[in-house]
Amino acid sequence: MTGKKHLFIGFGDLASRCAQALIDDGDTVVGIARSERPTQVGLEFWQGDVTSESILQRIREAYFDSVVITLTPSGRREEDYRRAYYAPVKALLQNWQLGNAPERILYISSTGVYAQSNGEVVDENSPAEPTSPTQVILRETEELLLNSAYRATVIRFSGIYGPKRNYLLRQVVLGNGGNDQYSNRIHEEDCSGVMYFLVNLPIDQLQKIYLATDKTPVTSRDIRVWLAGELGIDPNTLSEPEVSPMGKAKRCHSALLENSGYEFKYPTYKSGYISCLAFFRRLETGVR
Repeated sequence: MTGKKHLFIGFGDLASRCAQALIDDGDTVVGIARSERPTQVGLEFWQGDVTSESILQRIREAYFDSVVITLTPSGRREEDYRRAYYAPVKALLQNWQLGNAPERILYISSTGVYAQSNGEVVDENSPAEPTSPTQVILRETEELLLNSAYRATVIRFSGIYGPKRNYLLRQVVLGNGGNDQYSNRIHEEDCSGVMYFLVNLPIDQLQKIYLATDKTPVTSRDIRVWLAGELGIDPNTLSEPEVSPMGKAKRCHSALLENSGYEFKYPTYKSGYISCLAFFRRLETGVR
């Protein structure tokens, strides 16, 4: 039991998983979301918009050892991203100037802030210069935090997958053969695991940026061929590889995270997807 108090701003599945682990440790956890969430034993839940004065007042009247920001946009437009990411972070930073700033702030971002497109290996030291307007907003939000007066850490997750995040499996079933563009991913259980690890990492060891992805970047084509075999589908029935309009993309590495002591539960896409296949088969057949 550490007796610490944590605030999760944006309380989706990943935040809920991490929060439960902290509650199990005996810590106090508060979660904030715009809509109602299922009851979670040991959680104090505040419903509302984090930019509203009522929520901001509650935040500045309480002290939190750590704040974890896991926001999601309501749409894919530029204004949706600015409203979902930049505006809340700006409001929070201004609010903490009035007092009760946390010891650490963790902000969940994306490897989409890297624009490399020739198969380059990228890590925390690689240039993050996005060209997409929505990813530019993510990068601006990162900078807003990293240039603030507070101890902020950005976690850049690659593509998140899990039993219910099965887009790629469905693409294989539909016969989509993919292309030669590299893809990078991380299992949802490792996402919450990384958040939990960094919340508990000694503050003097915490870095400003972590890239969080598994150890096996792989082309879109190659992973689909492998998944087809695991699903009992003849890989030869997949459509011919397409030419990617975005080049070969990038290969993400997370050595800094591993060197800090984090051990991936699913270090490869093969170990991660094997854990998802039984659930997916039940969904496809309707058997529970």
